Amino acid sequence: MADSEEEPTPDKCEKLLFERMAWGWVFRSPICWWPFWLGPARYYLLNDAQKAEIERAMCEVRRRRTLRLAAFLLGAIPLLVLYWKLTWLSVGYGLPLELPMITLVLFLSLWTQIILNLFYRQVLRPVLAGALRTNGPRISFIERARAYADTSSAAIWIFGGLVFAAAFGCVAHAWLVSKPPHLVPGPISLMMFGLAVVFTFAMAGIKLKAKRLNS
Repeated sequence: MADSEEEPTPDKCEKLLFERMAWGWVFRSPICWWPFWLGPARYYLLNDAQKAEIERAMCEVRRRRTLRLAAFLLGAIPLLVLYWKLTWLSVGYGLPLELPMITLVLFLSLWTQIILNLFYRQVLRPVLAGALRTNGPRISFIERARAYADTSSAAIWIFGGLVFAAAFGCVAHAWLVSKPPHLVPGPISLMMFGLAVVFTFAMAGIKLKAKRLNS
């Protein structure tokens, strides 16, 4: 039984993972075992029937919110305990407090990737077993970024950019007024928040530009 009765939104899935060709569809599999999804993705050639079946499977994964949350907490709770322990060790040894936070974010990202890979593998494996893998057409990063911006709200990206910008300012102020040794978050956190600001406002710009072109 589905965890949510929300209607699926295959259009979002199509824009992010499918590309129309004269003979059918190119599908970019969301399953990637490279850390942080940094490795190459697998691509498959599909007909219309296979595409429709994959869309139904992807929507089924999105409906299982409670199960996904439970699986996430199963790994997140021990990681939060580890973060608390590392924070006290950092204070005791005079290490930057950003190190435990960065460690937590990295491990939570990896755990989330594992969960999503397992869910998608379960529902997509029967369909992809009969699909043909290809090394030909690819969906580029720019195309995926545009598709992701197109399926989200510009207001959300702008709000996220403002939040990250505020966090960047708070971290910068705390680091500048602190005295050595700098136990408060420092240059690494500033770099991460700065990149987040640039990314979120860039996605908002892509969304607004696409909206002007379509109007």
